[in-house]
Amino acid sequence: MTHPVRLKVLLRERHWQTHRTFLAEYDKAARKVDPSLVGKGPSRAQLHRWTSGEVKGLPYPDHCRVLEKMFPGWTAEQLFERVDDDQAPPMPEVSPTPTPTETSSQAEAGDVQPDRWGAELSGNIIELSMRCDIDIDPDGWSRVTYQHELLNLSDRPLTRLAREVWFENTRELLSIDPAPDSERRVMIQRIHDTANLAKFACQMSPPLPPGESAIIGYRVEGGQFLADHYWRQSIPRHVRHLTISVRHRGAGKLLRCWAIEEHPDGSENSADAGLVWDYEGDDVVITLNRDHLRPNQAVTVRWDVPHEPA
Repeated sequence: MTHPVRLKVLLRERHWQTHRTFLAEYDKAARKVDPSLVGKGPSRAQLHRWTSGEVKGLPYPDHCRVLEKMFPGWTAEQLFERVDDDQAPPMPEVSPTPTPTETSSQAEAGDVQPDRWGAELSGNIIELSMRCDIDIDPDGWSRVTYQHELLNLSDRPLTRLAREVWFENTRELLSIDPAPDSERRVMIQRIHDTANLAKFACQMSPPLPPGESAIIGYRVEGGQFLADHYWRQSIPRHVRHLTISVRHRGAGKLLRCWAIEEHPDGSENSADAGLVWDYEGDDVVITLNRDHLRPNQAVTVRWDVPHEPA
């Protein structure tokens, strides 16, 4: 019988086994160790190797630092030891109050040379993931569903998320409703509506405290895609991972498909490396993935299909 590694047992005890939950807890700890490490958690495959005992030696030092913060009292070496049974031994006693050395180390974390994405994370609201699912019927009418996984790295509770959507054509007032799978109660506050544009805010209850993460979502209906088939996603805050998924029902054939990433200085580059398209019956299915986006960027996916449904 192969005994589990201690890390796997501790994750099970805390109900942190899923990759998404683990990354949220990892980022909470990373903020205290070194804000530039937020968003640098292991991939799904890497986490599996950690918990299955396939790792030879220890992970990179930065991972070890964060893991030791996630599990106070355990060293990285102990976390990757195999235990004799399926239960973790009692956790070593550890003072809940940081020592002066620990406090000094946390204060100096900002002096560490940051990476290209993590330099400005501390003190901000970031999105661990943003997902936009666009479902378009053969007549062009759509349902757009957003899911935001938020991490509060500021020092104040987050109470609302401001958003806006625009369509080429609409059916009277756009319908905007909370998604049922949100981890907070969400109330839609309408701020400004025009014929094609809606500005609104998602009010959350309870608020999201500093250092915690949560998923909220909403659905928008009543917008129509006519001659121009594209979706431009503005980026108001740091986003670790963005997914835009399009299902154009009954389109039959894709004539062209491309994606552009815009930068705060106005420059652009192709985002086709993250673009995948396919057919499912008569439906055209498009998925665009982008990582480590900064405030004031934008990502646009465009596609051409025959104007008459197939």
